[in-house]
Amino acid sequence: MLRATAFVTSLLMVSTVAPLAAEEQADKKAEPAITIKVVDQQGYVAEIKKLKGKVVVVDFWATWCFPCIKTFDKTVQWQTELGKQGLAVVSVSMDDAEDKERALKFLTKKNAKIVNLMSWHGIEEDAAKAFAIGGGALPHFKVYDRTGKLIKTFEYKPDRPVKHEDVDAAIRAALATDKNK
Repeated sequence: MLRATAFVTSLLMVSTVAPLAAEEQADKKAEPAITIKVVDQQGYVAEIKKLKGKVVVVDFWATWCFPCIKTFDKTVQWQTELGKQGLAVVSVSMDDAEDKERALKFLTKKNAKIVNLMSWHGIEEDAAKAFAIGGGALPHFKVYDRTGKLIKTFEYKPDRPVKHEDVDAAIRAALATDKNK
């Protein structure tokens, strides 16, 4: 009798736990996968145009760039914190195309549910010119207003590194200025 009671109890537990596990799996499947799209300058411009109506911040970074990696959490945080106010965050990896999986692994680890792009040219001189990255140095940020107009650029210089506080202030100013547009 004791075995029968234990068996029935086990069946009851399985019948209530299994649907919960299935629900959790369904929820996980519903989450969009983090992706990265390889683009040239024209593809980048097209992606920015798709975001018209939002303030856009673009973070140009690479997995080999220590300051980029160290502060990338702030880039992701901007989307979480300010997305509902009309901010769109775009990351552009300047890694070489053969390092796409490495960049994607990093983005997944950081839970970067933002628009993730990768430079077709890596960080070659052509890419620095195409994306107007002064001196080709990273990290590099651009802020666009809701019309798609570039309003602020933050370039790394050895004597003046990019400060996230400055980028944050520019984003918040653009969101406040553009609220009624």
